Amino acid sequence: MSTSTISPTTGTDLPRLAVSTADAAQMIGVSPKTLRNWRSLGRGPKPTTLSKSQVVYRVDELTAWLDRVDCNGGVA
Repeated sequence: MSTSTISPTTGTDLPRLAVSTADAAQMIGVSPKTLRNWRSLGRGPKPTTLSKSQVVYRVDELTAWLDRVDCNGGVA
């Protein structure tokens, strides 16, 4: 699976290093609710907690997770 399609930008030609739960869910093709459920179960891509109320996903982690899922044939 090619992961070169994941390239979110900030609108200023600077790449985004991390994205919100909603954006991460859209990038990997699941709903934000599914991504939150996976997070609570310790599954899916690794989140980064910035504060009690702010969780983001590093774009490189999303790409690596997609590579692992492709290799393992399921949700890691």
